[in-house]
Amino acid sequence: MKSILLLTAATLIASVQLSFSQVVINKADFPLESDYDFMSHVEYRTNLEPPATGEDVTWDLSDLVTTHFIAQTFVDASGDDFYKDAVNYRISLYRLNDFDIDSKDFYVNDDQGYARIGRRITEVEYPITQITGGANDKLRIDGGNFPFEGRIDFIKYPIEMEKTWTESHNIPTYYKLTVEGFGLNETPGVFITYVTQTKTVVGSGKLTIPNLGGGVMTIDALMIKTEYNDIDSVFLGGQPAPPPLMTAFGLTQGDTGSYVAYDYYAPGYGVSVASYDMFEGYLSYTDVSQAKSSVASDVINLLSVYPNPVKSGSILNISNSKFNLSNIVLVDQAGNVVLENEMRGNTNFSIPNTVSAGAYLLNSYDSNGKIISSNKIIIE
Repeated sequence: MKSILLLTAATLIASVQLSFSQVVINKADFPLESDYDFMSHVEYRTNLEPPATGEDVTWDLSDLVTTHFIAQTFVDASGDDFYKDAVNYRISLYRLNDFDIDSKDFYVNDDQGYARIGRRITEVEYPITQITGGANDKLRIDGGNFPFEGRIDFIKYPIEMEKTWTESHNIPTYYKLTVEGFGLNETPGVFITYVTQTKTVVGSGKLTIPNLGGGVMTIDALMIKTEYNDIDSVFLGGQPAPPPLMTAFGLTQGDTGSYVAYDYYAPGYGVSVASYDMFEGYLSYTDVSQAKSSVASDVINLLSVYPNPVKSGSILNISNSKFNLSNIVLVDQAGNVVLENEMRGNTNFSIPNTVSAGAYLLNSYDSNGKIISSNKIIIE
């Protein structure tokens, strides 16, 4: 049964003088559950400035104004026949140029650290007539298990002030390409992203974020700076893909990317509790609770929603006799709004056939824009 992260932290009243102490996070301080959901509140800001670094810093994110949500679902991977050491996997959708690929990304939490180690991809085939002009031309993404070559740890135990590490891994995506005009028929290829990350613990202090039950909470935290770099290479038939094909697909051999991010981690929390994404220009914090009882009693699944799972093109019934709600919003795992309807009492919510299968959040708001309930919905 899914559980929302059950987290315990000491809260400090803002008017009390803060007392700083050395913050160290060991494996025992990172209680990564095998099966859970969590949601991050996101605010995009123009000209986002990086957070303060150093020791005994106070970071105050209590004024963050939520404009988007990022929901993530992690599923228990114990007993997996291939990724035998994985603790869980995340259902994800990523893009190879303009082509969507469904995958399960697998994670480990061992004595070394917390890391993503590989993917399981669902095979998919796309017609590419609009790109190549050939009526029978197609691109097939190979399905299967694809472990990464190398390893990058999100955190490496123990983490403490000034610790730094640089790691790399390669992410392969295998495909077969048919383009009559180039004499290609199910020709195998691979798209490889070479990733290098340098992570440095650049801050230690007190982090204040909104509390799920109202008010704010202040916790001891470490801040990790991530410097990310990647290079994309495309191979076809064992050779670099020919330039005319690269141009047709809008790809550049050796294309590079980079970004900088700052992530906060705190003892007792099996997830990053807040972050700054300097590339996308947003900051965020994760719903956490100081209570030992289930967070679900505060905001999660307060409405009765059925059937769940629900099929595309079907009706989702929402039963509400307790709350004065204004509208409901269906949000995908990237935080994008898929559907939005007004809500008065019990409501029937039509799921169009155009909505893709997957996991979503159905967020319910009152007239002041406050989230009253957040229900996980599976669309088949």
